[in-house]
Amino acid sequence: MYFALQRGTLMSEEFDRGNAETATIIEFASDIVSAYVSNNPIQSGELPDLIRDVHTTLRQLNDA
Repeated sequence: MYFALQRGTLMSEEFDRGNAETATIIEFASDIVSAYVSNNPIQSGELPDLIRDVHTTLRQLNDA
């Protein structure tokens, strides 16, 4: 584990927080996409773009 201080925060804690945020965003994205495709017809070829768009939007909202 890496314990160097960076602006008063342990880098390992900062790394863990970033991983937790990423995991949460992925979980939210999968929930949103799952709900959407359960209630709307979608071509299988459109699914990767939908996943990317939802994930990108959630990341942008998180960073705002």
